[in-house]
Amino acid sequence: CVAVAVSVRETAIGAAFTTYAGAQTSALSTRATALNAAWSAPSTTPALLRAAVNVAWKAYNTTHRAIVKTHNLATKTAWSSFKTSSKACKIQEGSKDLPRESAGEGQDMTR
Repeated sequence: CVAVAVSVRETAIGAAFTTYAGAQTSALSTRATALNAAWSAPSTTPALLRAAVNVAWKAYNTTHRAIVKTHNLATKTAWSSFKTSSKACKIQEGSKDLPRESAGEGQDMTR
């Protein structure tokens, strides 16, 4: 029973990370394209260049925060479901019967 709950949890965490990595790769690619466009604009003034670079970074930071938030929520949901499932198996989360590695909360990507 707990083995199934662990498997479901680990699959969900893996899927969340795969989604995170893909979204982050896309965000970095978008940022690179925007920065390249800003720096290679033919007739730009320093003020226009600075503005374009700032827009690129602001857009990336906004996207990055959303990606991290989504990833943390998915991971938290996986752990919450695991706790519910493991309790149904009559093993209390954090007990001596549950190995320490399975009693954690996962990692917060914002740290």
